[in-house]
Amino acid sequence: MITRKKLSILALTFCTITLFNGAPASASTAYTGIRNATSQEIVDDMKIGWNLGNTLDATGSTGSDPLASETSWGNPKTTHAMIDRIKAAGFNTIRIPVTWNNHMGSAPNYTIDPAWFNRVEEVMNYAFDNDMYVILNIHHEDSWLIPTYEKQEQVTAQLTKAWTQIANRFNKYGDYLIFETMNEPRPVGAANEWSGGSSENRQVINNYNLAAVNTIRSTGGNNASRCIMVPTLAASATSVAVDDLVIPNNDKKVIVSLHMYSPYLFAMVNTETPNWGTDAEKSELDSQLDAVANKFVKKGQAVVIGEFGTINKDNKLARATHAEYYAKAAKSRHITPVWWDNGYSAAKASDSYGLLNRNTLNLDCPEVITALMKGANVNNNTTTSSSVLYNFESSTGGWTAINALSDASVAWEWKYNGNNSLRADINLSSGGQYYFALPQNQDLSGKSQLKAVVRHADWGNHGTGMSAKLYVKTGSSYQWFDGGSTKIDSSVAGTELTFDLSKVANLNDVKEIGVQFIAADNAAWNTSLYMDYVTAQ
Repeated sequence: MITRKKLSILALTFCTITLFNGAPASASTAYTGIRNATSQEIVDDMKIGWNLGNTLDATGSTGSDPLASETSWGNPKTTHAMIDRIKAAGFNTIRIPVTWNNHMGSAPNYTIDPAWFNRVEEVMNYAFDNDMYVILNIHHEDSWLIPTYEKQEQVTAQLTKAWTQIANRFNKYGDYLIFETMNEPRPVGAANEWSGGSSENRQVINNYNLAAVNTIRSTGGNNASRCIMVPTLAASATSVAVDDLVIPNNDKKVIVSLHMYSPYLFAMVNTETPNWGTDAEKSELDSQLDAVANKFVKKGQAVVIGEFGTINKDNKLARATHAEYYAKAAKSRHITPVWWDNGYSAAKASDSYGLLNRNTLNLDCPEVITALMKGANVNNNTTTSSSVLYNFESSTGGWTAINALSDASVAWEWKYNGNNSLRADINLSSGGQYYFALPQNQDLSGKSQLKAVVRHADWGNHGTGMSAKLYVKTGSSYQWFDGGSTKIDSSVAGTELTFDLSKVANLNDVKEIGVQFIAADNAAWNTSLYMDYVTAQ
């Protein structure tokens, strides 16, 4: 049990009181203070995590807008709804890789762009709003973070300037925020880049970890005892990298950071075997995790596997088998694993680790997520609890408008949840039928109810009133099922439509979901239709 240090009554008014056999009492883990907790207790409570990869760490061309780096590798801008969806799937921890170098000034101050700080903090708070842990690091800094004696003085100057600014900026956040000193520091391009590097490389990385930890600790406040993750060379679990890691100051609030995509050929190489699950393969994974646990966990040094995962080889059964076994094996050794999701999930392609479609908010491989939660002994919400399918925060998600004056668009003037909704303008006619439709294959098996919140604008002649219904089309014949008509109006609160899915055939083969709007017989003139917060449970 983790108990909080004494807080004033005023602080208790604003802070979350966390009970480790239940949910936080308030709706945020941002300002919890520093609890009376060991690093191992915190790692155990982190349960299982997910990486917001290829996003704030992206380094592509941005033109005149430096904040555009977030989308420069093809992922959409991160929204609150994305993180809501990840939390609903069962993840309790989010690792937010961030590349700072492209948003830094020159020596000697290396001043970080305030606008970039603001955006990073905004995304962090999406996670804290969901009662999650956040791991914040410095990520693709390979161009300057070089582990050699020759570069050590120069690198240390920039590293400590960066961490001074980051630590001071986020000092106010409690111990649900964990800093990670570096990502995969290594001799880029060397033959031994991924196999442990040289003795010089490993020693210099130890020095960098020490400098970063000392810098963070020196800022005081919550940072004096915050958990900090430190990597081995390349975050590798190879024996030479692990054996040469030096824990800065023997600090028990330091957590070892490793990356373990294991076994390599199954997890990372799209042209290699799509199969996994023999007794020998399980034994090999157990041996690797045992080595880590024996080296660190059993000696009082907590471990987080900051990246792991398997690519999509059109082998969801094998991936699910591996995911469940991996999560269970890691958690049984008190190690928390964090899945690498880069937003890309195309079958049989390289680097296809994605589990969340960030445009539609659909889960690309719910079988893997269910397996992860089962292995980590987490109550998985992907099929049993309400989860957001579409929130229209950054895009239409593929939804279209039918019989409208223009196609569906994202609108800001009304929303039920978040900042935006879906809108279409229509010309009202007697008994006219209008649709928001998503003609896209989906698997809603295991879901019992579909919901959406809708309204019409207060302009136009709606006569005796408009009605609306949720519908789905399933199977090869596109069979129509709907939830029945409900009267709707222009109320700012909107009207919630509910559709009982218990009698719908072929839920595993949904071809289209949508909302049908039906105008009254005496309706006329133009109006607008809105929809938001499409959920399934």
